[in-house]
Amino acid sequence: MRLKALLMAFIILGIVIPSSSTVSQPFEDYLKDQERLLNQFVEDDERAFEKYKADVEKKWNEYISSTPEEWVSYADDLEGMSRVNFEDGIIIIEAIVETHSPGDMNEAKAKVAKQIENLLSDDNATGSNLIAGQLRLVDGTPVTPDNVNRYTGEVLPETKETVSHYEGKDGVGRMKVQLEILMAPDHIRQRAREYLPMAQEHSVMYNIDVSLIMAMIETESTFNPMAKSSAPAYGLMQIVPRYAGLEVNRRLFNSDEKPKPSFLYQPDNNIHFGTAYLSSMRARQFRNIMDEQSAMYMMIAAYNTGPS
Repeated sequence: MRLKALLMAFIILGIVIPSSSTVSQPFEDYLKDQERLLNQFVEDDERAFEKYKADVEKKWNEYISSTPEEWVSYADDLEGMSRVNFEDGIIIIEAIVETHSPGDMNEAKAKVAKQIENLLSDDNATGSNLIAGQLRLVDGTPVTPDNVNRYTGEVLPETKETVSHYEGKDGVGRMKVQLEILMAPDHIRQRAREYLPMAQEHSVMYNIDVSLIMAMIETESTFNPMAKSSAPAYGLMQIVPRYAGLEVNRRLFNSDEKPKPSFLYQPDNNIHFGTAYLSSMRARQFRNIMDEQSAMYMMIAAYNTGPS
C-alpha cells in the first residue's frame, strides 16, 4: 500500500521519474523492483476479487456487479446486499438467513436494517454518504445516520419473503427476503447539487462549459460516483483507465500509469480527468474545427466511442 500511495502521489503531483539514460544502474534496478511490486499488487488484487466473487456465489448462487446506473454492495458477512438504482430512484435490499427456526424472518429483517445503516455510512470507495438527503421519513424529514433507526422502523414492515427456501452452492439451505425503497423525488437534483462545485472548478481550469460537464455526468452515470461498466469504466464520468485515464496522465502528468479504480471513484478526481479528456480532444483531434458547436458535437460523440 505504501508503494501504491507513493506512485499515486507521483501521478497527482506530476513528478517525473528520470529516464534510464540519466540515472545510475542501482536506481534502474530500484525502478524495476517497484514495477515488479506494482504488477504483483495488481495480480494479488485480481485474485482477491475472484475469491470474493466465489464466496458470494456460494451463498447467493450468483454475484451481481455494479453498473453505471446501479451501485451494488454486500455486507461484510455477505448475507446482506443493497442495489441502489440512481437512475430510477429505487433501492432494493436483500438479506439471506439459514433456514433453521421460526425466527428466520426476524433475523432476516435485522440484516436488512443493518444494510440500510451501511448505505447511510461513508464506508465505500468515495468515503462519503452516497445517498445523503435522498431518503425521507414519513413526515418528509431527510434520513440521516442519527435518525436511521426511526426510518428502519417505518420501512421494515414492508420486507417480504421472496424465496422461501433455496440451496446455495455451498449446500446450505437459506431463505431470502427483500425490501424495496423509493428515493426522494428530487434524488438526482440532490446529487447534482453536490458535484456542481467540482464541475465548475474544472470548467474554469480547462475552458469546458460547465453545462456540458454536468450533462455528461448525468448521461454517463446519473450522478452515481460508484458507477462501473463492463468496459471497464469507473465513476461519475465513466473513465476507462487504459484510454481516457492513460491519455490524461500522459498529457498532464507525463506518466504512463493507468489510474486505479480507487482513484477514479473519488468524485473530484473523476471530474478532473473527464474534463481534462474533453479539453485534450478539443486541443488535439478537433483543433481544426473552428465552429465551437460543431466541435462540441464531435467531442460528445468521441467521448462515447473514441476520437478515432
